[in-house]
Amino acid sequence: MNEQMQISEAYNRFRARGWAPGGQCAIALLSHVTDNSKKIYVTPDYVKDAQLASSDLFLLRDLYGIQDIQTPLNQINQANKISRWSSVLLEILSRNTTNLCAVQLTPLWSTLAGRHALTNWAKKGDSHPNVLRLTYWKLLEKLTFDGSAEELSIPIISYGKPEETLFETKEALKLYPHTCAIVIRDYGILAWGKTLADVQNRVEILEHLCQLQIQDFILFEKANSV
Repeated sequence: MNEQMQISEAYNRFRARGWAPGGQCAIALLSHVTDNSKKIYVTPDYVKDAQLASSDLFLLRDLYGIQDIQTPLNQINQANKISRWSSVLLEILSRNTTNLCAVQLTPLWSTLAGRHALTNWAKKGDSHPNVLRLTYWKLLEKLTFDGSAEELSIPIISYGKPEETLFETKEALKLYPHTCAIVIRDYGILAWGKTLADVQNRVEILEHLCQLQIQDFILFEKANSV
């Protein structure tokens, strides 16, 4: 299966799972041609139809570090624009050569967990309001680089203009270089991995852990209010 088909199938899976409501999803997939030349496929800013066709994608060429944005593969539909998240996704891919794909999704529980983290910070006076802490879940072993199940800190950034989001993403990756994702407050998440299947697996686990942590917090609050 070629890269274009991988992206279109992944997009359609993400949307079927409710992770891309209304077509709000961005995918970037890197393909190495040579050591100094790369091809990067990026989804359009908005997908009107329920299904994404491989011809809807944009192709970027990176030759000796110089990026050249090509026209959409579909030359007929010139109304399409490249995703507003493209600069952020390219920044993520440039940080780690083992990551070949990066996505922006809007899943339910991860997004709620970002808001929950701010609420919890306000109550406890935590000195780190822009971090989602997932603690003491065995499945954390599948997300942390050292196989630890004690704690995972995921940075939280604000939703804003592309240049603002890019700046916050750079800062988050600088402070938390080993994170597996970034939460975009009140909007969604950024995630990355070696393959699109790898990214989907990570998001599935992250969604499950965020749901567990929120429900555990609710039960704790109810128990202490009695």
